[in-house]
Amino acid sequence: MSRFDAILRKSAVVAMSLLLADVAQAQTADLRSPWDTPVSVQKNEPFTCPTPPNLPTSIKAADYYSDAAHSIVDPVRKKAYDEATGSLRAAMRTVNAMADRYRAGDGEASATCAAHFLDSFATSGALTGATTTNQAVYVQGWVLGSFAVTWLKIRSDTSIPSDQGSRIAGWLADVASHNITYYQQRDDKSDGRNNHRYWAGFAAMAAGIAANRKDLFD
Repeated sequence: MSRFDAILRKSAVVAMSLLLADVAQAQTADLRSPWDTPVSVQKNEPFTCPTPPNLPTSIKAADYYSDAAHSIVDPVRKKAYDEATGSLRAAMRTVNAMADRYRAGDGEASATCAAHFLDSFATSGALTGATTTNQAVYVQGWVLGSFAVTWLKIRSDTSIPSDQGSRIAGWLADVASHNITYYQQRDDKSDGRNNHRYWAGFAAMAAGIAANRKDLFD
């Protein structure tokens, strides 16, 4: 397991546990997350918001294994995969770090910057294009889950404009719908029932909470 996969797994386990804690409440009210209370004490540490990167509309990524059992990594294919997904992984790390700074009380600037990044991705339609390989769909789901949790961590901050929040939530729901469609069409295939389906379920639930879409959450 790569360090990237290990981080994703740890984050997903923690986040899923927190999200499921609100399932009963979510059946009769607006969908909420454990982070929907604004951070009350802010240090307002100096923070310079960098320029958001341009993320791809369509993910061009293929798997990096050389055997049918997907147990042997092909170095050449792995390098190509890392290059194809590098900007996505960097963006995930950046916005997650901002969201965590905000939750730790380091200032609203971190939250507004993370929202600016997500809004930039939403406006450009990042991740909403066609996915031509199974691996591209898997990456789409992982990135969606990461961005959705980032948004849930910061969306309660009152300095984030409501129109920006609406664009972000709508975009997350759009990406989730694309990802779900892949699995709905492959219920009878083994690769539609593997562990990646669970990652996709987590991502769809998080996006569903973000957009208050119970059809995605359920």
